[in-house]
Amino acid sequence: MLLQDLLKGKDVGVITVPTGTLVIEAVRQMVEHKIGAILVVNGENILGIFTERDHLKATAVGTPSPGNAIIDDYMTRDLVVGLLADTAQRAMATMTEKRVRHLPVMDGTKLVGIVSIGDVVKAVVDVQEVELRYLKDYVSGRVS
Repeated sequence: MLLQDLLKGKDVGVITVPTGTLVIEAVRQMVEHKIGAILVVNGENILGIFTERDHLKATAVGTPSPGNAIIDDYMTRDLVVGLLADTAQRAMATMTEKRVRHLPVMDGTKLVGIVSIGDVVKAVVDVQEVELRYLKDYVSGRVS
């Protein structure tokens, strides 16, 4: 399964916040949309990603004032991205290797979606279940 196919089945579009957003507002958006990461943008440019882990780090270092902390100071700037033509298996390998749980998906330079490790694992498992069912039917003679 390709990431472009995986994105077709997702209900939520990409949620973004502009640079300079307060951390507390980004967290509110994440809670409202039931997501674990939010992209930080400046117009069409993606500047970084702010995740639940980034929020934990900000809390652990004791942000000066939670109501005044700006997302730019706590987001992850070194983005790891996937491409529409990447397979779910490739995305899972990349996410595991880079130790990220959210992967923005790009079509060239355009952001088209975001997938979580849960989305990717589910897609890989679904494909494996279909393949296993086919192999069992083939071995038992139900498919020729």
